[in-house]
Amino acid sequence: MKILFSGYSPYSISGYGIQLKNIIKYLHKYNKHIDIGLICWDLVDKRQQLKIQDSEKINYQQLSENLYRYDDEELFEKNIDYYIPLNCENHWKSIEKYCNEFDYDKLFVFQDVCVFKPEEININCKKYLYLNVHSNKLNTVEQLSINNFDKIATTSNYGLKVLSKYNYKATKINHIVEKKNIKHIDIIKLLNINVDDFVCLIVARNDTINDRKSYKQHLIAFKLFLDELPDSEKNKCKLLIHNNTNNYDKPININEIIEILNLKNNVIYTFSKNIYTNDDIISLYNTCDLLLFASKCEGFGLPCIEAQLYGKPVITNNTTSLKEITYNGTCVDPFFTDNQGWFVPSENNIKKTILNYYNIKKNNDKNQVSIDENLFKGNNIINEWINFLNLDIKKDNIYINHLNSVKIRLLKKKTRNVKTIDQCKYLGIMFIDDNKLNEWETIILNYLYFTSEEFSLKIFCTNHNINQIKNMFYENNIKNINMVELPSDKIKDKRKFIYSKYFYETIDHEKCLFLDKNSLIINKFNESFFYYDLIGCSLVDKNGLIHDNINKYFFNIVPINSFGFTILNIKYCELISNKLKQDDILTDSDFLFSYYLQLNKSFFNTKIANIFESNKFCSKYYCLKNTLCLYNFNKYNDLNKINLMYNIHLDNIDKL
Repeated sequence: MKILFSGYSPYSISGYGIQLKNIIKYLHKYNKHIDIGLICWDLVDKRQQLKIQDSEKINYQQLSENLYRYDDEELFEKNIDYYIPLNCENHWKSIEKYCNEFDYDKLFVFQDVCVFKPEEININCKKYLYLNVHSNKLNTVEQLSINNFDKIATTSNYGLKVLSKYNYKATKINHIVEKKNIKHIDIIKLLNINVDDFVCLIVARNDTINDRKSYKQHLIAFKLFLDELPDSEKNKCKLLIHNNTNNYDKPININEIIEILNLKNNVIYTFSKNIYTNDDIISLYNTCDLLLFASKCEGFGLPCIEAQLYGKPVITNNTTSLKEITYNGTCVDPFFTDNQGWFVPSENNIKKTILNYYNIKKNNDKNQVSIDENLFKGNNIINEWINFLNLDIKKDNIYINHLNSVKIRLLKKKTRNVKTIDQCKYLGIMFIDDNKLNEWETIILNYLYFTSEEFSLKIFCTNHNINQIKNMFYENNIKNINMVELPSDKIKDKRKFIYSKYFYETIDHEKCLFLDKNSLIINKFNESFFYYDLIGCSLVDKNGLIHDNINKYFFNIVPINSFGFTILNIKYCELISNKLKQDDILTDSDFLFSYYLQLNKSFFNTKIANIFESNKFCSKYYCLKNTLCLYNFNKYNDLNKINLMYNIHLDNIDKL
């Protein structure tokens, strides 16, 4: 299972980044075999800082060395492919490119879709949207973008109500917000405040010209509150401002407002004190007496929940999602609604409420309402995501369990001799682009077991995994495997790489067998399949083509996949590469070779398999006992059929 996420970097200091990180972490905890890609739109303007030039894919080291890091979780180092588009001019085009080039099964978008340009898209996988609904209006761009998704989730009942008004059916799923045990940071000493001071806190970005986080109203309310106190008490009241963008003069000039209101002696900027990590923010919650969070609108309100989890009351605006998540605190009625549907909070109402909490502290009244932590725990919420994303964990795990059973059997058998490439009639090619070598090891052992000594093997890999692969061959006493080290972007872009001069001029064999991690050979290899210039997995299921959007390309053409488990005549790679210079159609698809070869069948004089032969060669939709290979079989069949074919595979290992 491969899921592409579109949103913010897990290392960005933002609610979007933190939340996406939590979802990915718990998905991986639930099923570690899910492959994950992440488009980091917040890093597009940091390409120079990250030392990226033309590449759109970067590795973990480039990301973590140049950005703030919260932890060293191995998950985010080894199990995620990061993509940083060249620009933000066309979100859909970049998403479409990554989805189709790298074979993602599902697309998960978690960001504001109002920035997406409306246009027709050609994305083959299922599309899921997690939408923060900020106001009671959806503009035309938002509606057109939402129409592209198969399923929608939102963060609040308010969001459900707004989406329903536009006839969208959605599912409510809370954010994952959990208490964390942290190393104690003495914020009081660091910020030079006293234990007895009354401390208010604002945790909010300063990134919208319309002041969505209500900086102006909060500051005025705090000034009105101070005016209610005797002079001797004013200096004992502090307002901590944590603005993680470190912008205090634009788009809202916070410095100017503080100057006008004469609040310099009461306001402390935390970012300037090197307070910016998640743990630092938790220390701010533990230090403060009250969180000011009366935003004009909120899709969810992460700091609001966080503060309450650490036992601190909040002041929120009685609108959008905020009234749903105010447990220990007060929702103040807004002053008015502006022309974009945002609710401007009442400065006077905020002032009165601050004064109330000030008196509660002064009188040592600790009567507070607790928050139910279970509502936001990852172990509970991840089950909602599993259901929403239609993840069949049993079917994913059954493949991994089967590979383990296959490996146990094969390790008991003697591995056949592997001759050098020039001594063999046939060549198998693999592109190993990850570190899941346990799975690859089984696929390789299985390939060697069901093929004769006339088959050699060439592996393209990266500098990140080449040594581990060499060790794997050494431990299994396998020799003469040809290995070629490639840059990561070439490996990931293998569907285009095979049309490069570097590839087809370095392959001496006329025809090659391409395999990947989902290619499970279950019968002895019938070498007569090399008669064909193209044979691969049939794309026809019981209802026709599996993807409606390729129907137009395969009208009167046999729908055969040209990647995955496939035999290709390498000489046509060069001919097709010349064709691509004139016509860009299908360059991001699995079907490129198949399409062009059949389109020019009479000119090329090619031998192309029919549907019947393709199913004998490789099957992913049907239970065919005599098929050579199962390809992604567990994704398209029920458990009974999967178990039937896997048992046939194990029986054949035992018999041969």
